[in-house]
Amino acid sequence: MPKRGTKKGKTAEDPEYRPLTDAEWNRMLKYGAFRVSDDVKNEYRFSRGDTVTILPHGIAPGTDMVQSDYWVAEILEIRGITYKGPEISTDVWANVRWWYSAKDVTGVIQSFDPTKCSPYERMHSDHTDRVSSQAFNEVVKMKKLCDDDLEQPYISPNEFYSRYDLNRRGKRLEPTPAGSSCTCGAPYAYHDSDTVMHFCPRPSCRRWYHQTCLLDAGSLFDVPAPKVQKSSGKSKRGRPSKAATVSPLLLLTSPDTSATLRLPSARTPCPAKRRRMSTRGSASVSPQKGKVIVTPEDLLEDSDREEGGSAGALDRLPSKLVLLASQPIVRGTLFTTGGVSGNVRPVVRARRLVHEILELRSDEEDNMSAEYNNDSAGVEAPDDWEERVMGLQPEVQLNECVVKIQGQRSIPVFACPECGSAI
Repeated sequence: MPKRGTKKGKTAEDPEYRPLTDAEWNRMLKYGAFRVSDDVKNEYRFSRGDTVTILPHGIAPGTDMVQSDYWVAEILEIRGITYKGPEISTDVWANVRWWYSAKDVTGVIQSFDPTKCSPYERMHSDHTDRVSSQAFNEVVKMKKLCDDDLEQPYISPNEFYSRYDLNRRGKRLEPTPAGSSCTCGAPYAYHDSDTVMHFCPRPSCRRWYHQTCLLDAGSLFDVPAPKVQKSSGKSKRGRPSKAATVSPLLLLTSPDTSATLRLPSARTPCPAKRRRMSTRGSASVSPQKGKVIVTPEDLLEDSDREEGGSAGALDRLPSKLVLLASQPIVRGTLFTTGGVSGNVRPVVRARRLVHEILELRSDEEDNMSAEYNNDSAGVEAPDDWEERVMGLQPEVQLNECVVKIQGQRSIPVFACPECGSAI
């Protein structure tokens, strides 16, 4: 654990390299960057502002280590001094600000639960220190995980990320870990083996909920089953091991308005919370608590098309775009292709694009009724729609944003506990 005044650069030739004094630091010249060579003469450049991994105290250079075990810091300033003699040498040091691991935080806040953090999570601290250049390992990225960010960048399971700032002197984390989490008050724990969380993107909500908490509360929609695209993978019993859901209800949950949107000629059901099960479709009742559970059946193709409903409007758009826009916004270990951050950004972008193309409106706009003339909804998707949704250099592919939960044959359409929208 980083501690003020005990951090030393260590080399094989000088294992007791002492800490730098203030007087020595003040005599040094300022630099913008420095380079460190390894045993095979590869050079690594470190600059001011870089986030870097640093060899922990007591670990010899060249020791094989898991990346998450390195200390992590941000370079604030670089200084060095050149010694002249038979051989000219430069001693370079950096003033850094530490990114604390969950284990480090327990030394500051005893009540903090480190089990809610993954090995790659770090807390940005107010703790600074001086470190010898010989202890530096490599430059890394530190990504921000923000619960209410609709443009949340993708974070892979093996990337460093942060969601809290550590006020070391005040002994507190900002924001509070349970401040914007689920109704249960437990923060997101990505590395938990059974974690799945659903997100409500409405402007009035912007909150994540554990799937288990939604099930326990009966926050489910009493509707016909969503369209399910089955993967080719088979379980031992010959059943699909994963499923991808397509639901117009999810598509209509807008990130930009809390008003109820409607597809042309579509009827939007109301969420059912602990009420009598509908007799339509394939909804079934859980024998444990009598909750409404949606099971996979392709009703969108049959009934909705015959009624001239939502499928007719969506058929004008690329199927991949509709598939993505109709996904639940999910994160967690069981959504394996979602990484740490889930599929927030691509799904939000896809929904916004579909809403723009179809010119979706709420009942309050222009005194529109449940059905309106959809002549203006015939606009085609732009040729570059995938780039607009996924970005020019996506870190994750579109098909990896489609929700497939390990061990679940179907994904219920949940109702947000706050606003009742489909999530």
